[in-house]
Amino acid sequence: MTIRSDSGNDHSVNEWERLGDELIRARIRKGWVKRVDMQRALNLTHDRNLSDLENAKRTNFDRATLVLAEGWYGLAPGSIQEILEGKPARYADVLDTDVTADEILRLPDGALDGLKALEREEVRASAIEAALRKAREIRHTCLPVSVGQ
Repeated sequence: MTIRSDSGNDHSVNEWERLGDELIRARIRKGWVKRVDMQRALNLTHDRNLSDLENAKRTNFDRATLVLAEGWYGLAPGSIQEILEGKPARYADVLDTDVTADEILRLPDGALDGLKALEREEVRASAIEAALRKAREIRHTCLPVSVGQ
């Protein structure tokens, strides 16, 4: 079944479900296990759009809502459309999206020897998450403070 969204693109129900799964991962990546935590943190008055996106309840979102959602979930501009096209999620806090985890981390040769493929991926994902948390922390502490604050 193909559904046409207000953003002008045809996507199957499965693609919207995949988007919902990616959005949940992105929310958790930002530290909000529960959607209500995200809603409170972003000061959103209701979570219908969040709920409908994460659960693929509807697909008639206008472009403005999808752009806002990218910001809410910390996705790079255009990432929702790309996810619907089957591409991986891109995050706004990762500046060079073409860089691989190994290039970012520069793991020493042999660092992951003896681990199964799934274990290696888990180590890489954990290291990336730690690096992103640290980068956010550094950016947050380096923000200029306005006079009077």
